[in-house]
Amino acid sequence: MSDNQNDDIPPTISQDGIQDILHKVIIAHQQALALLQQTETAYSRLVPHQLLSLLQARSIVDVKLGDQVERKMTILFTDIRDFTSLSESMTPAENFEFINSYLSQMEPVISRHHGIIDKYIGDAIMALFEKGADEALGGAIDMLERLAYYNAWRQRAGYLPIQIGIGLNSGMVMIGTVGGINRMDSTVIGDAVNLAARVEEATKLYNTPLLISHNTLYDLNTPDAYHLRFLDRIRVKGKAQPLSIYEVFDNDPP
Repeated sequence: MSDNQNDDIPPTISQDGIQDILHKVIIAHQQALALLQQTETAYSRLVPHQLLSLLQARSIVDVKLGDQVERKMTILFTDIRDFTSLSESMTPAENFEFINSYLSQMEPVISRHHGIIDKYIGDAIMALFEKGADEALGGAIDMLERLAYYNAWRQRAGYLPIQIGIGLNSGMVMIGTVGGINRMDSTVIGDAVNLAARVEEATKLYNTPLLISHNTLYDLNTPDAYHLRFLDRIRVKGKAQPLSIYEVFDNDPP
């Protein structure tokens, strides 16, 4: 056999060599899966899995600009009272630390009641509840309970306690994606969202931590399970009929 013919014969790989190659392939595959999982986890913090599910998308890569769906939801808005005055006494770094400390207390409560956090707006939270007004109201009551524990910790640490306002409204909303070629975001629009924001604003006017609209009251399966009282009818810009609001005082001291 000539030397040229010998050159055409592929080299023999030992058993140890095969095992080494297989080991490297397995390690590379595991690393790729881990990176994919980390990426999915990171995206889920930006776009919740529940929101993807509503848009009938298995993952973030399935979401397209203009995807939309209509659903009945209870919308929750909440923010910290007098946050501007409070923030003026803190450095920018202290502001971020405080906001994240507060939000980390509220987020698990909302999630426990099957709420979807749509967005953080500074110190404010907008959340959606598809499973009904009872879940939303139960979540709001538990948020105020959690706030009491958080304030107890703040006082022990030498900080002033904070107050929040929570407003709920129920109705049909459109959930979808908006943006352009290079930047896309999820959003929720609808009259029910605007009314929820107005209800939350009313908590400042009436100096009460938790208000719901008549729309949410009518959607409760067990309204008698809560401590409710009619508070007022408020005028909303652009609406012919006033909005009835009810105070929830389950968190009031006995």
